[in-house]
Amino acid sequence: MVTIQMGSSTDEDIYREIVDILDQGGNAALATIISKEGTSPREVGSKLLLREDNTFTGSVGGGAVEASVLKAAREAMVRGEPRLARFGEEESDASCCGGVLDIYIEPILGSPVLFICGAGHVAQYVAQVGHMAGFKVIVADDREELANRELFPDAEEIMVGPLPQILHGLVLGPSSYLVIVRGHDQDGPILSWAARTPARYIGMIGSKNKVKGILSDLEAEGIQSERLGQIKAPIGLDIGAETPQEIAVAVMAEIIMARRGKG
Repeated sequence: MVTIQMGSSTDEDIYREIVDILDQGGNAALATIISKEGTSPREVGSKLLLREDNTFTGSVGGGAVEASVLKAAREAMVRGEPRLARFGEEESDASCCGGVLDIYIEPILGSPVLFICGAGHVAQYVAQVGHMAGFKVIVADDREELANRELFPDAEEIMVGPLPQILHGLVLGPSSYLVIVRGHDQDGPILSWAARTPARYIGMIGSKNKVKGILSDLEAEGIQSERLGQIKAPIGLDIGAETPQEIAVAVMAEIIMARRGKG
């Protein structure tokens, strides 16, 4: 369902918002009328910006045409591919004024953010592969001897301190991907916090018995079963990975699937 942000928006407003979206690692899609035939409520150059949460700013004409443009913009955002399309030729897609519009739809894709909770061997390789895959990597751990620039040279940010305090200060959005590899008694509280965020991907390393126990505890805390079902635990695609390097590849493969809407 698409909702509207009310109020008029200038091109400057839209461009400013695109900058904000990119700064936050988010995604959007920009639709621009490049030509028209017949009459239309909006002129050539009019723009509409669709956000990840399905709200949008601007307009390309309203009605059935705009609904079709929003659908196409969502597809362009998910696929990461621009497209030039004609709207208004089909009777079901006709504008109230009968005009036909050529609209260029461009995905606006920020660098996704990969949060790694834990700084052990698996985390180090996940950070390396994540960086190579185009993610902004943020590492958090309470052990300064592990969470440092020497072991994580490609990390955008390294946060050291009590994990509950660090995590509750983080803002995760729909372009956030969270990997929990701290271990021991901290994974449960971390996962409890993570499940309440809108992160696109949440994965936790651990045995099936450990995972089952933690998920049962979270259900008792009132976290909805639908959200719990979205958590990847044990983490990573089942490729028979054994070494930290292999596990990192399996984890990032699963994250890339989530990013591309395949899993």
